[in-house]
Amino acid sequence: MNASEYVLHHLTNTQIGTGGFWTINLDSVIVTLLLGVLFITPMLFVLRAATIRPSFWQNFFEMIFEFVSNEAKSNCPSYVDIIGPFALTIFLSVLCMNAMDLIPVDSGYLIAKLFNLHSNFKLVPTTDLNVTMGLALFTFVWINVTIIRINGLMHYITGFFTHPFGPYLFPANFLFRIVEELSKTFSLAMRLFGNIFAGELVFILLAMSPLYIQVPSVLLWSIFHILIIFLQAFIFMMLSIINFGLAAEH
Repeated sequence: MNASEYVLHHLTNTQIGTGGFWTINLDSVIVTLLLGVLFITPMLFVLRAATIRPSFWQNFFEMIFEFVSNEAKSNCPSYVDIIGPFALTIFLSVLCMNAMDLIPVDSGYLIAKLFNLHSNFKLVPTTDLNVTMGLALFTFVWINVTIIRINGLMHYITGFFTHPFGPYLFPANFLFRIVEELSKTFSLAMRLFGNIFAGELVFILLAMSPLYIQVPSVLLWSIFHILIIFLQAFIFMMLSIINFGLAAEH
């Protein structure tokens, strides 16, 4: 295949369905579920079997827990018991999905060939806009449902008509809040998708370069991309915490 066909092939999901809304990106679903089983489930077993003399993995997971807990305490000190577990789940989920970008790009092609699939098997769920939008929508729903449980439904609805311009400008308040909520949700999804998708595209382009350029370039980009992988998971988590704090304050 030529260069354009190679790029398009590696950016195509393995799909099932009749097209449109009911199409499912099978590779994104499979990889996401496998990551949950292979990475998050062992963490739960390690922490539930915690001892006074911690093992390496107990230290590792406790370090992550303390890191996320400190961020939650700094931004939402009154609701750390509520936002903390959610922030930890979001951070680890996004980090694991982003980390799949360090696997060689042709691995998906080999998997597709092994199972006789007619399209590429994408290994990085966060390069799929459906996944990042699903994470953002889940965050939006969780924040709003939790705020209703904390403050009550009437207080929540009243906030849409009285904030930020006061009760006399309730039409403007309502439109402003709708735009605000939608923009926060879309920005969460698009920021994560754009950064990880761009990183994956760079790996694909480097894979087509001559070997003497490919090897050092891929090594250097991988080192830099590790920072992006961690940073994007951290940004997604922090924005979720901040959005929750703002909603609780309102």
